[in-house]
Amino acid sequence: MKPALVLFERWVTGGGGTLCVFSSVAGERGRKRVVLYGASKAGLSGYLEGLDHRYRHAGLVTVCVKPGFVTTSMTEGLRRPPFAGDADAVAKRVLDAIDRRKPVVYAPAA
Repeated sequence: MKPALVLFERWVTGGGGTLCVFSSVAGERGRKRVVLYGASKAGLSGYLEGLDHRYRHAGLVTVCVKPGFVTTSMTEGLRRPPFAGDADAVAKRVLDAIDRRKPVVYAPAA
């Protein structure tokens, strides 16, 4: 059996759980500056949506986090765009989405 299927089988037979994965708003539409990144995030988001549809009834919940620009040490020195968020606010939003079993969360929210 494939490793991913073994993991899902254990989750489902163990009563379920939550799989929280960070994707990106960059996967929402094509952008010429980040074509491959956006395409990979779009694929990841679609995969998570499919997993949620397939396994939620068995207790496995997926939470797909789609962050936009977040002010961190990695983005230090970059121009802060509109709707940028800070890491603590994003973390709180993600934890709330996990608690509420929301399949998709945008963080920060516009």
